[in-house]
Amino acid sequence: MSHPVSPSPLPNLWAFSQPALISPMRWLSRSLVCIAALSALTACNGGRLGEAANELPLNQPRADDVADIGDTETLTNYRAAVAKRIVAPNESQVAGEEEVRLLGQTTLQNFHLGGFGLGPLQSYPDPINIDLTDPIGAANYVRADGESEYIWVRVLLLEDISSDTRLAFVTLDAIGAGNVIQNGVRNAVASVTDIAPENVYFGQTHSHAGPDLQGLWGGVPASWIVDLYANVSDAAQEAAAAMRPVTLSIKQFETYEFNNYRRPRVFPDEDADPTASLLRARDAETGDLVVSLMQYNAHPTSVGTDNDPRVPHPDYVLGLEESLEADGGMAMYFNGPIADASGSGGGCENPDELELDDYVRVRCRGEALASAMLLAEAQTIEITGPLTVRNVQAQLPISNPILLAAALIGSFNRYLDYSLVPLSSVPFLAEQVGILPQVIPIATVSVSRISFGDQLEIVTIPGETTNTFGQYIKSLAPDTPMILMGLTQDSMGYILPEEEFNYVDATGGTGLILPFTNYEEYVSMGPLTAPLLRVQAYNPLFDMPLDANLPPSLAACYTDAGNERCLLDDVSAQLSYIMASYADRCKEQLGEDNQICGLLAMGNLYGTGGLLDLSSLVDLENTPISLSEAMKTERGGDLKN
Repeated sequence: MSHPVSPSPLPNLWAFSQPALISPMRWLSRSLVCIAALSALTACNGGRLGEAANELPLNQPRADDVADIGDTETLTNYRAAVAKRIVAPNESQVAGEEEVRLLGQTTLQNFHLGGFGLGPLQSYPDPINIDLTDPIGAANYVRADGESEYIWVRVLLLEDISSDTRLAFVTLDAIGAGNVIQNGVRNAVASVTDIAPENVYFGQTHSHAGPDLQGLWGGVPASWIVDLYANVSDAAQEAAAAMRPVTLSIKQFETYEFNNYRRPRVFPDEDADPTASLLRARDAETGDLVVSLMQYNAHPTSVGTDNDPRVPHPDYVLGLEESLEADGGMAMYFNGPIADASGSGGGCENPDELELDDYVRVRCRGEALASAMLLAEAQTIEITGPLTVRNVQAQLPISNPILLAAALIGSFNRYLDYSLVPLSSVPFLAEQVGILPQVIPIATVSVSRISFGDQLEIVTIPGETTNTFGQYIKSLAPDTPMILMGLTQDSMGYILPEEEFNYVDATGGTGLILPFTNYEEYVSMGPLTAPLLRVQAYNPLFDMPLDANLPPSLAACYTDAGNERCLLDDVSAQLSYIMASYADRCKEQLGEDNQICGLLAMGNLYGTGGLLDLSSLVDLENTPISLSEAMKTERGGDLKN
C-alpha cells in the first residue's frame, strides 16, 4: 500500500544526458555521411562510453552477505530487493489544480491520460488551454466487489557483488515519459542509494489509461510529478534496506495468443513478436520469490475513452502482475517491441457470472497471460554469470514536422526538453520553462545493454519498435536469450526500420490525420531514427564491425543476412501490396468483375517474370557479389576507409 510521504523538492533534472551544443545541420550532415561512408563510429558521436566510466564504483561485499551465503551453502553473488507504491492522484489532483503560466497568468491543470485524443495546449493560460480530451473523473477504478485497482510504481534493486555492479529497474503504469521525467526518476533512486543515475532503467508499461507524462494529451498536475519522485525515492530506500542474497532464473517461450500484428501485412510471414520472458529472483536461503519480472509484446489499449468517467488504470498489466504475485514476492512488467503488436486473447472463464466491462476483460487477459507463462513447458535456466552494464547515448534528429510543431507550441514542456541550450539553465527563463516554445532538432537518448555473462542479455529500447527491428537487436547476440525492454530509458515514439517506413497507408484506413496515412509513422521522430540507433547505439553495444552499419535490407542483397530481406524485395512487395489494395477498394465500389479494377492488380511487378523484373541486378544464386566487392569505389578504394 502507499505510504504517506511529504513532497520533496524536484531533483536536478539536468544532471544527466544533456545534448551536445553543436549545429543541428552540421551534426545531421555529419551523421548521414557517417552512415553512407561507414566511417569510424566515434566520428559520428556514436562510440560507446568507456566501460570504466559506466560501471559503478560499488562497495565491496559486506561481511554479513558472505556469511549468509556460506550459512545456506548456496553460492550466489546476486543480491536484490523490491518495493512498490500506489501513485493514484489525490482529490486535489483529480479536481485539477491552478498552475502559473505565462506572465503570471494561471490555468486549471487537469489530470489527463495518454494514448487517446489530443491535448497540446496545457502550457498556456486559460482560456487558451482548453481540454480537448476528457480528464479523469476519479482516482482509480472500484470493482463490483468494492476492491480498488490502482496504478503503481515498482522498484527492483539488483547487485552482483562479484562484478561490483549495481542497478535498478523501475516501472510505472503510464503511456510513456519524457526525458525530464526520466531524469527525475533516476535522480530519485540515486539520491537514496549508491546506484549511478545512468544505471537506473525506468520503463513505462504503456497503458493507454496511464498518466500523460509526455504532454501530447494534456499533461498532469505538477504536484503529482513531485509526489511520483517522492514515492520512487521512498520505495528505493525501502528496497535498499532490504537487500538479500538471491538466485536468478530465466524462462522464455512463444505465444501468439495475446497479441495481433497491426501493421499492413506486406509479407505473409510478418507478425508480432510472440516471445514471453520471465526473470525471477528467489531468496537464496528460503527459496521464497522476491520478484517476477515479465516481458511481453502487446499494446495495453483496452481501457479506452468510452469509460465514463475515465480513471487511471494499468490495463491488462494489473491482472498479470497480481497473478504472478500470488506465488509470492513483487511482480513488474516491461513491454517490448510493440509498434506492430495489439493486445489480444485472454477471455474470462465465467462470463455469465461477471460484469464484462473493459476492466474485467483486461484483468482476465492479464491473468491468462500470467497462467500461460507459468504453465509453459519451457526450460528454466539458472543465471549465474557476472552482471555487467554498458550505456551509450545516441543523437537523433527529429524530422517529424508534427512533433516539431508540438514542441514549438510548448506541448512537451515540463515533460521533455531537448533544447540545445536547456531552458532551465537560463536566468528568468527557468521560471518560465513551463510555457516557452522549444526548438528541438536533435534528441539525445540513452540505450543500454545489461549482461549476465553469456546466459542472458537485457537491452533497452527508447520507444516502441517493430518486431523486425527487435529481431535485428536479437541478432547481435543470436545464441543468448534476450529480453527487450521497450519504452525504457526514454519514450521517443515509434521506431520503424527505414525500409518499412511509409507515411502512406495503402489499405486506405483512417489514419492519424487523413485516410491513407500511417499512424505509427506520424507518431515517430522520423525515418532516420532506426538507422541512427543501429549505428550509434546497438552496434557499438555489441562491438559489431563497421560492415554492420550498412542497412540490413541493403546488405541482404549481397550477403546471407538471416531473416532480413533485400531492399529490392521490400520495394517490390510494397508496390504490389499497394496496387492490390487499390484493386480491392475498386472492386468494393464497382464489383468483382470490373475490368478497370482488374488492371490495378498487377501482381508482383518486380518479381521474377513481372513487368519490372529486377532479378538481374542481384542474382545470389548465379552471380553472387560479395559485400566487400559491392563496397569498392570506381578508383579501387573502399567505402569503409
